[in-house]
Amino acid sequence: PGVKPDPDPLHARAPRPDPTRPPRRKLVKHILSRSTEALARPAAITSLRDALSSASTFVSSARADATALAASDPEAPQRFTSDELDKLDSLVRDTAAWLADAEARQGRLEGHEDPAVRVAEVDKRQKEVEREVGRLEKKKAPRRRKAGSPRPETVKPEPPAQETQKEHTKDEL
Repeated sequence: PGVKPDPDPLHARAPRPDPTRPPRRKLVKHILSRSTEALARPAAITSLRDALSSASTFVSSARADATALAASDPEAPQRFTSDELDKLDSLVRDTAAWLADAEARQGRLEGHEDPAVRVAEVDKRQKEVEREVGRLEKKKAPRRRKAGSPRPETVKPEPPAQETQKEHTKDEL
């Protein structure tokens, strides 16, 4: 009445998983994602800080250039409007506030808890800032018009002279 051992252990049946327990793969995947996030987060945050620093430097230098240009020549057209610079400055301040809040929330968590801020969120914020700065950097400075000279009129080329019917017949022969 005892249980007979399986004569071939290579073909023995694997025990069935317990339906009340979560699958092991899911647990391992969750742990790996947390550790990957923990390793990549400091570099992403540093990169975002660098982008914010360069963007705020860009805004302050653009405002200084605009002020200097307005002082030297009030009629000169500005490269950036104040709305564009205000929008970028607002984006930088909002992103910096979000980053400070996210770091505070992340600092309160233990290593085994889910992260408060993900690397993808940090990258998304960084791309927003870089996109806005890049858009403004690519903007060309407007051309200056000379005050004394009026706008040059474009000279239209004269249309070619119409061939007469006689010339056309000669060409055909």
